[in-house]
Amino acid sequence: MASARVVLTLLVIGVGVGGCADDRSYKNAFSEKHGVPGSSQRFGASTDDIFRAVKLTLVQEGFIIEQVDAAGGLIKAARDLADEKNSKLSYNVSTTVAVAGAPGGRSTIVTIAANQQTVTHDTSHNWMPLLGPLMIPMPGKKYSTTVTGEGTITDRLFYSDFFAAVGRNLRDDLKDDLRDDDDLRDDATAAPAPAAARGARLEPSPAVALGPPAPSAQPQ
Repeated sequence: MASARVVLTLLVIGVGVGGCADDRSYKNAFSEKHGVPGSSQRFGASTDDIFRAVKLTLVQEGFIIEQVDAAGGLIKAARDLADEKNSKLSYNVSTTVAVAGAPGGRSTIVTIAANQQTVTHDTSHNWMPLLGPLMIPMPGKKYSTTVTGEGTITDRLFYSDFFAAVGRNLRDDLKDDLRDDDDLRDDATAAPAPAAARGARLEPSPAVALGPPAPSAQPQ
């Protein structure tokens, strides 16, 4: 009888554990309602131009490029941000940007995934016992960091600012390309000077010596 109760208890515990596992949030990770709104945008430019603009944007904003896969269209970058109001807090932002050509080849789709860690910075002293319960601090401090929060960035403003910066760099890049093309076109259409004219120098004409007039024929 006792063994039957043990078996029944284990079955109940197993059902309870299984029920808890069914409630885990990863089940809905790919559902539409758990997607990150505003994390993808289409640009009317080539994948090469967009890829270059994305890299430039990340570097301009202080991100350290950790990995670049030009063939696969992936860029991974990270940045550390200090809290403006609390010196004991900082934030580690890591991003993965995917650049892919849209169907039809006339535009490019950029998608960014971003994650943030909240880090707490603490300082403490080493204490040395003096007498009984009395302790005195040792010279110097100990520094420690603890991750106190982590998750996907879901703020729309984060993504809209990123895409706006990519758009600005893309327009500037295309303007520079057009300017370079105009300069090359002007150089190509300029008529080159003839080789003889480029190497010739003007010399003064030599003076012509005038002699006495020839004698006229006498009649015989």
